[in-house]
Amino acid sequence: MRAGVVLGVIKRGISRSLIVMVSLGWGVIRDDLKQMCKIKFLGVLYVGVATTTEIMTIIAVEDMTVISDKKETELIDVITVLTVAVAAIDVTYLLWSLDALNSSMQYLENRNQNVKLQQYLRLRCFILLSMLFAVVWAIFGVVNATMDSPMLEDKQEWSINAAWHINYLFILIGIACLWRPTANAKEYAFVMELPSIAADGGEMVFDTNVDTIDDDDDLNDVSDHPSSENPLEDDEGFAIDKRID
Repeated sequence: MRAGVVLGVIKRGISRSLIVMVSLGWGVIRDDLKQMCKIKFLGVLYVGVATTTEIMTIIAVEDMTVISDKKETELIDVITVLTVAVAAIDVTYLLWSLDALNSSMQYLENRNQNVKLQQYLRLRCFILLSMLFAVVWAIFGVVNATMDSPMLEDKQEWSINAAWHINYLFILIGIACLWRPTANAKEYAFVMELPSIAADGGEMVFDTNVDTIDDDDDLNDVSDHPSSENPLEDDEGFAIDKRID
């Protein structure tokens, strides 16, 4: 049971770190992150604090009849402090992700990277919906726990924890759909979109081919030069001087 709890906490820590990395533009507009050390530190801190909280909660429930009332009170106080610390780390992850998303979208907007910008707008929408659900459900959980007659019976309290897993699954499916493999996926990774106006329809198209030879006539013009002529000479007679002083 405790092994499953530890694996679940590690999964949550990795997921939160990956969301921050994607929000910073890793793999889309950046191939390296200067904040990688901070992301790793925050992930390790989250895993350590959350694991300690979960294990101490299990101990408090399993050994409730064994430990004294004084130790039980002290244990509950420690769990409360650790729970607040986990919530603070979660808030840090959310604020960092939103700030990174805004910075990445501003960069893409300034560079006229419309395809990538649309992708990040959808990602922000997923995260905001997840945050809204998390806030509403957290308020519901607090109200349910403090009411004299809870809205959920003891047999239904599992739904409170299950809702957090559903929220996580929602984010996972959303990101998987946004970054799913497509035929044009590699065209937008580390490739700058060059807007140009189509000659016939006047619509905006994206061209990533720069200075490429398209016509056979161009190839023939290159091959028609005599071998004695300097291939580096231009129309104005400029040539590179190969003399050695």
